[in-house]
Amino acid sequence: MRTCLVTTTVLWILLAGAMQCAAAHDASFIAADSHFFQYLGAWQTNGTRHYTIYPGSQVRFCLKGKACVSLRSGVPGTIRAMIRRGEAIVWDDIVGNNDVEIDAGSSPTNCSVVFLTTNTQGFDPASRDTSGAELRFEGLSLGDNAVLEATPANNGILLDFVGDSITAGVAISGRSGTWAQNSNASLTYAFRLAERLGSRYRVRAFPGCGCGDIADKFSLFQKGIPLSTNEQPDIVFVNVAANDREKGTPRYRNQMRNLLDVIIGTYPKARIVLLNFCRMTPNRLPVLEELAKAYPNGKVSCFDARPYLVGYSDEGVHPDAESHRRLSYALADDLVTRLPAGTFQIRIGSGSLSDGRTEQ
Repeated sequence: MRTCLVTTTVLWILLAGAMQCAAAHDASFIAADSHFFQYLGAWQTNGTRHYTIYPGSQVRFCLKGKACVSLRSGVPGTIRAMIRRGEAIVWDDIVGNNDVEIDAGSSPTNCSVVFLTTNTQGFDPASRDTSGAELRFEGLSLGDNAVLEATPANNGILLDFVGDSITAGVAISGRSGTWAQNSNASLTYAFRLAERLGSRYRVRAFPGCGCGDIADKFSLFQKGIPLSTNEQPDIVFVNVAANDREKGTPRYRNQMRNLLDVIIGTYPKARIVLLNFCRMTPNRLPVLEELAKAYPNGKVSCFDARPYLVGYSDEGVHPDAESHRRLSYALADDLVTRLPAGTFQIRIGSGSLSDGRTEQ
């Protein structure tokens, strides 16, 4: 009987802790519009709540002690996210209706919530409701003696990524598992590159969108990042239509030129890097190189990603995680040579692509 009593008491304590995390917000609640939170990727606002439809977006904060993170999805069960304490993943799951507890320890620790993927990939923000694809961050409730501190600043570089399913991390782990297991934006070249450089970044990646689609809707996409709409990025990486074999070369060239003109018109101070993932016929690299040369003063350049694509996760369509890792290292090395010395300091790892590291 005593053993049963002790077990019941312990169970009640555990349940009480869980219920506390799922309870209504109280005086310890820090709303999402607090200056303690740093938003990366592409976020929109609705009152104090912040939300995003872009996998790879994240919110960072510096926490000491325990807190309950308030996350919701537009439609329950449609979004996978993770919470990191430092570089360690402490929670990775489908977003539900309950808050998630995080223990940052006794010292202030950088933490982050990352939008990994959604089962509504391929939506069109111009033509239908996107609420089902929204990850909503409402804020967090601090535990006893817990505190938030100012988030360490990133370097001054702002990177923009405009892309398709490759940039969104679709099927980066294959197609044999569930939608949540197959895709992961935190494994992409874009996310890894920004993390490696310690840079601020914005990402807009739409699976299935070609260069014509994105050019036509770029002004709409801009509305998806009102927190930083007026800020000029330093570099814009463009990866679209990597697997589009149907467009003839003249049409592809015209659509890419139109997309470049739209981006340059929006961000006249930015440099643009065209990423070539096309390994199928027709070979798009000559067109991208031709377009790059048409713009003066090195405004547009072309980077061939194919040498770093060592494997594919789904029968040759999407590069696997190791390919993305290698590409992120190569792009980081390339940027070091392009930008003024001391612009940034590489944070993750100490070597370059040649060191053979295989991050997970």
